[in-house]
Amino acid sequence: MKGLINKIESIENLCQIGGCLEDDIFQAQNKLNLLFSPEYKLYMLKYGAISFKGTEWTGLGKHLHGYLNVVNITLTMRELDIDFPLDCYVIENLGIDKGMVISNFYGKVYLYNMGEKYNLYDNLEEYLAECMLR
Repeated sequence: MKGLINKIESIENLCQIGGCLEDDIFQAQNKLNLLFSPEYKLYMLKYGAISFKGTEWTGLGKHLHGYLNVVNITLTMRELDIDFPLDCYVIENLGIDKGMVISNFYGKVYLYNMGEKYNLYDNLEEYLAECMLR
């Protein structure tokens, strides 16, 4: 998990909102009725949410609302798509035609598009490496 943090630290021109609190994570998990992966929790505690090179990852923070708030976007996806996996949360919105990058408690990263879920990576650190190449 420290590998993810080390990789994020190396990103030039990183924008972040600042870490969230443990209680924010607890409340978010309750609202979504799921558990975040340990790696995603560590990321949110340290950074809240991040953006760089056209990449925008969801997260939590005191003033984070809308599509970058993991609770808001995950609940919106559940409302819009009855097939959205209930054990997953949104990591990144790739746009209308490209779908959503989602994850689950085990840290697996998937592409979700039009009711289909495709395995991408075993963890967020691997997905971050792809994002850094954009």
